[in-house]
Formats: sequence, C-alpha cells, structure tokens
Amino acid sequence: MPSKDYVHPDAGPGAVDRFPHLTGQAYLQVRTMPANGDSQVTVAVAGEIDNGSAPVLQAALTTHLRPHGPDVVVDLTEVFFLNVAGLRVLARAHQTALEGGQRLVVVTGDRHRAPRRALQASGLLHLLTAH
Repeated sequence: MPSKDYVHPDAGPGAVDRFPHLTGQAYLQVRTMPANGDSQVTVAVAGEIDNGSAPVLQAALTTHLRPHGPDVVVDLTEVFFLNVAGLRVLARAHQTALEGGQRLVVVTGDRHRAPRRALQASGLLHLLTAH
C-alpha cells in the first residue's frame, strides 16, 4: 500500500511538500503510511483539526476502516488544535474499527498538549487506545 496524502483544499499549492512543517495557508495535512507489513497503517496528521478540516481526516480514516482490515494508528503528535468536529471523527472511527474487528490507536505525544487535553475533556481518552 503506497503512502497517500490528503491535503485540505485551502492548503495551497505544494502543501504536501511542506509536510510536516506547516506554513502559509496549509493548516491540515494527513499522510497515510503502511507499517508492520499489512497488519497496520499509520495516519499521520499535522496542523489544526477543526470544522473545516475534519472531513479531510474523515476521508483518510474511512479509506482504512473496513471489516478485518489492518489496525489503524492515528498519529496526532503534530496536531496543535483539535475541536469537537475532530473528536467526532475520532469517536466514529473508533466505533467503526470496533465493529469491523480492527483496532484504532491514537498517539498524542508530548509536543502539543491540545489533542490529549481535548480527548481527556471529552471523555474519549479512556475509550481510545491512546499513547
């Protein structure tokens, strides 16, 4: 499975080339990469996940959430803003993964605290496998 990039339509030309360092109008980039053979895929997200950009994340996750598909790791370590629209996408993805026999793992890291705080405040942190 080759890497596939999802860039918000307002990101401007060359946004993928700037991944993971966001500049100019690029405010969300999502890159998917296979990992551990065919048993896992990583969806790496950088930027802001808000009402306008959440559908980009949804599209990337929907591609990989299918019955008995690989586990999906959502890497939010380069996300510096996450609002309720992004939380809804993650909650739906978690439910879809469970129904399809997959595992959804969310990685928040230590660089930006916003994703972990939002997941904690919403109550999703204890539902998602978060690192």
